[in-house]
Amino acid sequence: MVLHAPPCSPALGPARRHLHLFEEIARRHAVSIVTLGSSAERATFECEHAGRYERATFVTRRPRAIELLVALWYVATGRSAFRRLYFPPLQRAVDRAIAAGRFDAVYFSTVLLGCYRVPSGMRVVGDAHNVEHEVLARAAAVARSPLHRAYFRLQARATRRHEEHLARKFSQVWATSARDAEQFAAARGDRCVAVVPNGIRCAQAVGDGATHDEPMRSPNAPCDVRPPTQCAAAPTLLFVGLMSYFPNDDAVAFLLDDILPLITARIRDARVLVVGANPSRRLRSRASPMVSIVGRVASVDPYFAQATAFLVPLRSGGGTRVKVLEAMAHRVPVVSTTMGCEGLSVRDGESVLLADTPDTFADAVVRICRDPALAHRLTAAGADLVRAQYDWRRIGESVHSLLGEHAFA
Repeated sequence: MVLHAPPCSPALGPARRHLHLFEEIARRHAVSIVTLGSSAERATFECEHAGRYERATFVTRRPRAIELLVALWYVATGRSAFRRLYFPPLQRAVDRAIAAGRFDAVYFSTVLLGCYRVPSGMRVVGDAHNVEHEVLARAAAVARSPLHRAYFRLQARATRRHEEHLARKFSQVWATSARDAEQFAAARGDRCVAVVPNGIRCAQAVGDGATHDEPMRSPNAPCDVRPPTQCAAAPTLLFVGLMSYFPNDDAVAFLLDDILPLITARIRDARVLVVGANPSRRLRSRASPMVSIVGRVASVDPYFAQATAFLVPLRSGGGTRVKVLEAMAHRVPVVSTTMGCEGLSVRDGESVLLADTPDTFADAVVRICRDPALAHRLTAAGADLVRAQYDWRRIGESVHSLLGEHAFA
């Protein structure tokens, strides 16, 4: 497994996927890891996963300033900033790892790592958290700054060429949804694309104890955290996400500027909690008695426990949102834009409420706050959906099948 972020106590959505895929693959296969990561991350990995892997090689990343300069060079020359993912020390580590063992397959944690060479004839899997060029194109459509819009548009075009070229280099591509899988199949010109969804761990399913979402709690999410009728005295509306990720920052701006005034006009004591690392100075300035910008927390469980509704007002992004699955597992009713639940097997009015305009989104939130029976129905259906389709043990069975010999024939 060649990873661009180590599978340990992850701080970003992709790293969480790496963690669960590593755990599931290691149940039935001998696994060696080559990953970008610090010495501290290596120590954490060795502590958390002792006995689960054969070898692990951690390659120190470029200094942040150098990484930025490399990215700027590619942007200035009209190429995708994702080309910065090629790092010669990582290539050398991959070469040494492959030379030291006999492997059935090599897994790369994103198709954008298709820039790394492997010996001819090896079976190679490229994972895809998102369709990255689509994320950039969507960001261009909603960015408020003309400079940002121009940057995202140019990078969307450059990244599309780069991403589609690299996707064709793999024996097989794994996508998080059927929608993304169709895009990669079209780019490749074949059907060697499989759906490996994002998921979480349900305590009831596994007996213990979750793309850019931020894990701020135990990765083993219980599916019955609280009675479904439990609510805070004042309606509490929760958003969770890494705030340095543009789609999350834009979603919160959309919520505070366009949706929240419509909610508070009808429910005056409603309050919003924004939980996630790296909020911008502009976002922190929006804090008020009704808006709490919480920042990074050790665990998000207490915030789910007090939430009346979980809000996903995303207008850009890609892949599938683990945050939606976590809210369902915690039995918190979800109000989302259609894009926010894209790729998930949810049904509007059954397991979530979907709304795409400020008026309809605010209406959906008010309905949940005023109708406990509706909230109960949504949370019960959501918890059932997570258990049935999005528990990592179930997903792991399909991963094992995909890694079988026949899958690469």
